[in-house]
Amino acid sequence: MIFRKIKLWFIVGIIVLGIFVVGYLYIRQTHPEEERLTPFLSSPTPPLPEEIFSFDNDFKALEEGGKVIEGAKVEIYPKFLRLGIHPFKAPTGTFQTLLIAAEDPDGIQKVIAIVEDEVQKQKEVELSLSKGEQKRGLWRGWWEIKKVENKAYRIIFVIRNQAGIQHSMAIEWEGI
Repeated sequence: MIFRKIKLWFIVGIIVLGIFVVGYLYIRQTHPEEERLTPFLSSPTPPLPEEIFSFDNDFKALEEGGKVIEGAKVEIYPKFLRLGIHPFKAPTGTFQTLLIAAEDPDGIQKVIAIVEDEVQKQKEVELSLSKGEQKRGLWRGWWEIKKVENKAYRIIFVIRNQAGIQHSMAIEWEGI
């Protein structure tokens, strides 16, 4: 009787082991090794703290055909670190990208851009946090230019912190 129970458990164990082996071979056959390891091999190494908040690559994309200006060097908050637009010379019907890097030790509550063209006077565009955090981050937005003439236009960027203090900075662009 005891040998039957041991024999039964031995057979069950062999069957379970066989199921695992068959499953392993099936996965190995249907998914090449590179595909199985890709999530582990391609995951980037964590950035160093200074790389997290540099935003250099984000603004490099705007430099060709766009305009990037540095923010204030003084320690007044909320603080503009850098802002940019693309394209700098824009015709009617273009979508213009707006980008702001800003910081505030208490956190930034809202980032807007006040844009204008020949149709839209003083239109507010809210920018969204796309990288970083409320205390130091990168905000993005865009708007459609409805109608322009061959002249300069201005965008006023406004950042407001959690305490309600706000600062603004302007950048000009050209309608073509």
